[in-house]
Amino acid sequence: MAVATEETWTCDLVPNCPLEKFSTSSKLHRTDYHSLQRSIQYAGETVLIRRLGGQDGKLECPCGEPKHARYNYQKISNMCSLRTGHPSADETKYNDWTEDTYSQRPRRIRTKSTTPAGSNSDSTTSTSPPPTSKRKSDEQPSSSRNIRPKLQSNDIIECVPNTDKLAVLKKESDRLDKKLEKKKKKEEAEIRDLESQIEDLKAEIDAKRQQINAYRFRE
Repeated sequence: MAVATEETWTCDLVPNCPLEKFSTSSKLHRTDYHSLQRSIQYAGETVLIRRLGGQDGKLECPCGEPKHARYNYQKISNMCSLRTGHPSADETKYNDWTEDTYSQRPRRIRTKSTTPAGSNSDSTTSTSPPPTSKRKSDEQPSSSRNIRPKLQSNDIIECVPNTDKLAVLKKESDRLDKKLEKKKKKEEAEIRDLESQIEDLKAEIDAKRQQINAYRFRE
């Protein structure tokens, strides 16, 4: 087991900060857990997330779900960049105190060792936690977790037409078109017949006039 050489530090923002154990330096601790706001990628856009309740509060999630609030901005960024888009509100695998990207870092364990002179001195050792089953479940595809996705406002809903009803409507439309065409042809035939009768009457009138004129001429 190797002896760590990093210097000892404490959180200077929150007394007895319970999140101190998740960072390896004071700078990283302040950036990850006490920054008031950060920018992350969410739904293809850069959004600004703010810390709730002051420096020791959680960061709000861009989706607005209170259960998605986290102490570390990187956790929210990881949630928003999942292949599934975003976790559902009832998921409990994102635990603030156990699993996240920082849990795989070597954690500092303070132990007392005895020097050859017999004096006790504090030494910091580094151990890496073994992979847990919870971490393994994070890497599994979303389909294996039986997550039912929630419908968001920007989701596209595919409307599947009722083909049976459309077929009935099309058939009725074709029937009406044929009926209208038949009526139109009938009316056109009647008009042509009337025009023919008019021409016959005109010819008959002309013949009568010629007969009258011939009779007057003989007189």
